[in-house]
Amino acid sequence: MELISDKIKVKDILEWKKGNILRVNPEYQRGAVWKDAQQKKLVDSVMRGYPLPLIYLHHKKQTIGSITREDFEIIDGQQRINALYYFGEGAIKLFDPVKDDKEARFPQFIKDMPCPWANCNYDTLPEDLRNKFDNTEIFIVKITTHNEDEARDLFIRLQAGLPLNAQEKRDAWPGGFTEFVLKYGGKRELVRYPGHDFFRKVVLNPSGDRGEIRTLCAQIAMLFLQEATKGNWMNIGTKPVDDYYYQNLSFNIYSDSVKRFAKVLDIVVGLFNGYKGPKLKVHEAIHVVLLVDSLIDEYTPSWEKDFINAFDTFRHKSAIDKKAKDGEYWLKYGALTMTQAAGASTIQARHDFFSRKMLETLQPIKKDNNRIYGLLEREILYFQYRKQCVVCDEEIHWEDLEIHHLDEHQHGGQTTLENGVPVHKKCHPKGQAAINFLKEWKAEKEKAFTNNSTFAPDDFTVEGTTLSANNGSIKYKIESSKKGVLAVAVVNENGKLVILKGSTIASQVSDNFDANALAPSKRRKSLIEDGSIDENYTFTRDVIFNSKSNAASLVLGHSANGNFFWVPVREDIIK
Repeated sequence: MELISDKIKVKDILEWKKGNILRVNPEYQRGAVWKDAQQKKLVDSVMRGYPLPLIYLHHKKQTIGSITREDFEIIDGQQRINALYYFGEGAIKLFDPVKDDKEARFPQFIKDMPCPWANCNYDTLPEDLRNKFDNTEIFIVKITTHNEDEARDLFIRLQAGLPLNAQEKRDAWPGGFTEFVLKYGGKRELVRYPGHDFFRKVVLNPSGDRGEIRTLCAQIAMLFLQEATKGNWMNIGTKPVDDYYYQNLSFNIYSDSVKRFAKVLDIVVGLFNGYKGPKLKVHEAIHVVLLVDSLIDEYTPSWEKDFINAFDTFRHKSAIDKKAKDGEYWLKYGALTMTQAAGASTIQARHDFFSRKMLETLQPIKKDNNRIYGLLEREILYFQYRKQCVVCDEEIHWEDLEIHHLDEHQHGGQTTLENGVPVHKKCHPKGQAAINFLKEWKAEKEKAFTNNSTFAPDDFTVEGTTLSANNGSIKYKIESSKKGVLAVAVVNENGKLVILKGSTIASQVSDNFDANALAPSKRRKSLIEDGSIDENYTFTRDVIFNSKSNAASLVLGHSANGNFFWVPVREDIIK
């Protein structure tokens, strides 16, 4: 095999391709697989004067009779040549780094630089830039061999390196968040990035780590910095992590939030100092950090001495339930680590359960003896009541959240989870209103638990119209005296939810109903227009729904999770 290094201008290699001098061997070469964005960025690199990787060409001579043909078979570089060719033929319009930011995703320093070729194809390039493109030199290697297998072997060797995974690509990105993740997550190949002891000593490190620990660092930091436990849960899969890197190119690694992040990691390292059990798995690391962050401000350090015992108890019960594939530790935590583990709702559900169980064992003591609910209790109650105000049933934004003592603090009521409910600031009952609210609450609770959480048959008569009978099916209800709602439904033989004739729905809907529950909003309007729901907001016939959540949202007039709101009732109670 003979190898000759050479240079060739872009315009010449494109002429070769047009003249079919450049060929691809389909037996071992893939077709054109680069997407538009990759092709545009390749040409953008040429316009910026960035060098391109070597292109390997197999120089082949073939004699047939008295005619000799010479051409080049592409061994490596097909996608790059295609990108240059498509641009030269006018098939590609280059990115505008600013206007095409959502797709192009150039770093800020690129967006700050002049880009005279922005939004141009080859024909609309200024003449000087067209000449620059045409005359850019590309380094090539010409290979001559009479053994076809040698060319194939070279192709295999050139492709044999492991492609960069998502985290290895992020490590090369510019920006402050990249520096932050390298500093705390560590990169063993670089002495200046040893990483924090939490990720080095407390977390389970995979053998042959190719950035998994830095990915975990980024995921924990995203949840921590966005204050997920205050209701800002987010997906932490591959694309959301990529997006977070890009959105935080100017990230300040010396900010107060980063200092707090380091403080929390230091505390966790101290808690697990000398720990003999297995190192933390990914999901455990996430929830331990978030829990400690919730504990350190408003509680005395008394919980620290019991933390490992509480954690081991949680692990033990989780292992038992995992083996049985049953029990609350499996259903509410373990199973949620198996599928869609990086989804916002899954992480939230796991953390709510983890926090509850840890809190039951830790019994942390507040730093001062006052009536204020701690951050952790506020989080638990906020999600326990599905972010809804118990007074008006509307959604509460975290900044507008207050916790109301059912049995008022001034009358000896305790600051406990059982005695607290979430309310809007404007809805918070005071004085006589608080006394009346407690009476109503107790009455509603007593009613809810009468007859095994079902209700009396008399409740099923609405304006003299009796609810349809559908005996033998599973039945569900939604009942809210505040909203004037009493809806009963069954699941039919096709698995669809059927709201029965005579059920009543809320007469009013939330301000953001159309935006947050578009499908139920449209269905509600349609049923009212065709008379399926009358002027008293009562169903005049049985109506089938494909989704429990859509049905619940329509009934309540706000976005609602059907699995929470439709309560099973005893089959023999509906006549």
